[in-house]
Amino acid sequence: MNDSVTIVVAHTVKPGREADFQQWRHKIAIETERSDGYQGYIAFPPSTAEPGAFNIAFRYASLKQLNTFWNSDGYQRLRGELDDLVSEPSRFQQQTGIEHWFVQPGAGGQPPKYKMVVVVFLVLFPLVSFIPPALQPLLGHLLPDWAVFPVVNLLVILIMTYIAMPLVTRALGRWLKPT
Repeated sequence: MNDSVTIVVAHTVKPGREADFQQWRHKIAIETERSDGYQGYIAFPPSTAEPGAFNIAFRYASLKQLNTFWNSDGYQRLRGELDDLVSEPSRFQQQTGIEHWFVQPGAGGQPPKYKMVVVVFLVLFPLVSFIPPALQPLLGHLLPDWAVFPVVNLLVILIMTYIAMPLVTRALGRWLKPT
């Protein structure tokens, strides 16, 4: 059973404090990486429709480990710094599964599941169809046979998570909005 949890925190940054918030966001990323159970951190850029709306996703192995981070001295110190940068209290939303890829400021919720499936298919199918055949011959000369498959899969996952999904969800943003 997978007990991992993703919490998306929405911040409304005061006008003129965006650069300070970016610095704060860098500090919170470093702090999360030091904590037990940390599995990932994604900082979403604000949309042009809501330039002061910044979302951050924190992923942890368990809710207990996430709560330990929330209660840590490091987080509490950084939380205190945040108060001067935001115009309203932060909003927290727990995500399960793949929903964290579909966080859109001002969208009013998650897209329907069938739209998420379509987007993941549109991104994943070309990645797994073209990247492994292209890289396996090259990596086969550089790595032992047992290492090629995991390295290629890791590259596909990294491209999907950090490049392809953000680009495609941004491009399909209007279609993805809940109806």
